[in-house]
Amino acid sequence: MPDDILVRVFGWVKASTYMAPDHWEHTLPMLAVCSRWRWLAAPVVYASAFIVAEPPTPQQLLLAAGKPGRQPAAFRSNMVLALLTGNARCIRHLYIEANSIESAFGFLSGLARVGGGQVSWHKVRSLTLRQLCYGAATSGRTQRMQRRMIQRFVSFITKRMPRVRALECFIIDDSPQGSDIANRLADFYAAQLLRVKSLIPLSLSADRWSPHLTCLQMSIASRNGHELGVPRVCRETLKHLSLCNVPRDYKWAPFCHEGLDEEAKLVFASLESLEVFYQLDNRPNGRAQAARHSSSPARLHFPRLKHLSLFRCFQHCQLLESSVFPSHMQTVRMHCWPTLLAHMLTHTWKHIDLLDINVEPGVVSDPQVFLDQSNALFGKQCVAARSNFTVADIPEMLIANVDWSQLSALTVIYQLEVRDLLLLLDSMAALQRLTVLELEVRSLPARIIRDPQEDRPPPKSTRLHYAKLHAVDIKPCGPNYLAFLRYFAVTYSSLRCLSVSPSALFYTQALAKSCCQTHPHLSTATIVAANSLEY
Repeated sequence: MPDDILVRVFGWVKASTYMAPDHWEHTLPMLAVCSRWRWLAAPVVYASAFIVAEPPTPQQLLLAAGKPGRQPAAFRSNMVLALLTGNARCIRHLYIEANSIESAFGFLSGLARVGGGQVSWHKVRSLTLRQLCYGAATSGRTQRMQRRMIQRFVSFITKRMPRVRALECFIIDDSPQGSDIANRLADFYAAQLLRVKSLIPLSLSADRWSPHLTCLQMSIASRNGHELGVPRVCRETLKHLSLCNVPRDYKWAPFCHEGLDEEAKLVFASLESLEVFYQLDNRPNGRAQAARHSSSPARLHFPRLKHLSLFRCFQHCQLLESSVFPSHMQTVRMHCWPTLLAHMLTHTWKHIDLLDINVEPGVVSDPQVFLDQSNALFGKQCVAARSNFTVADIPEMLIANVDWSQLSALTVIYQLEVRDLLLLLDSMAALQRLTVLELEVRSLPARIIRDPQEDRPPPKSTRLHYAKLHAVDIKPCGPNYLAFLRYFAVTYSSLRCLSVSPSALFYTQALAKSCCQTHPHLSTATIVAANSLEY
């Protein structure tokens, strides 16, 4: 096999094993086959270096108990093996996970002293930082020591790794120290970054950020009121944008110095994927408008958007109310209140490959409006390919009027009676997956109670291949539940997998074996136990 093809295969093996510290050893056998494989695979295997702090032992914790500010740290790293084998010059990606900045800096500086010129720090293109937390400073002296250590740590990285193109700062720390590390590194590499991921807000400056930035993942607002404004130079190149902790009343608007009027259009010309995670707090955020933003929300344009995900979208949503989306979308996911279904209907989508809507439990204020909007949404031909609807409960008086003809997957969280379930199945010819987490079986319709040997009319739904039917309380109504399972398994001949309550598993499996002669589909169907906590 030619060398270039073999190197590409090694890269695929490395990508399939996910180059995390726990999976790095899986790629080492490639180095032990022969000298040719070792020569070709070494640059691939050692391209990703990691430095991970091991959890301290109880003895180490006891020894450090009387020394405030000193935390024990034992590290696990493949950089030592890279130095011993002479492959430290192959490092391109660096992953650091430590319980403190002091311990991480000590290990890095020790490698720099021992390795000398063997480690090619300047070739590092991707840098990932996790944790690196400091405890709360109890005095002014401790604060000065922390600031000095942060400055030394950032200086070490920026001087030895000046060509970083991808920066990931997953520092779970709400203190100013955690924010300071991420912003200092982001400011230093801003002009050359291609990908940025951060759990804290970053100060985006229009005149410093790279015109080649393609991926941005960060938080919008913190307790200090930091907010986001995406510079125009980034709006033209971004392909993936993921925002978390977004205030519910936040309005997208341009920077004031861009010279755009209040009715300006914010055009994300290259954006293909957009994820927005709103804050959990339902109270409005009065700091949603900053002085650098205009007072009126802008109209958003996403001419190339393919994937849209909105989570915890419970109030007015500017992205739905004043945005222009392409007519063809691959994925639309929403976790929202039913009142936002009306905004979904205002968009003239011609095709949605995957539509996934999760309606928040217990917020259906007007059942009739909810029914009309859901019928209109899941009756569109544009969502016929794949669609999933997760709803807490369906108004009992309106179940007979449900017309979700294009819905392919349905999840009902709260109690649903057998009679209502059968009515729903009769009105959903395209349904393929059904999940009911709390099935009420205290009473059964006449068509289930009658003699099971009688001929039953064929069901209207012939595409249902997966069903999860978990009973609320099987003890007082066990016979009814078992009778319904028998009716369901025999009637729906398209079933490929049936998930039932654990106490009814053996009965259903025995039923499938005994009826496989008269009902051949049961011989290939899989019967498993259901977990009520999983959708």
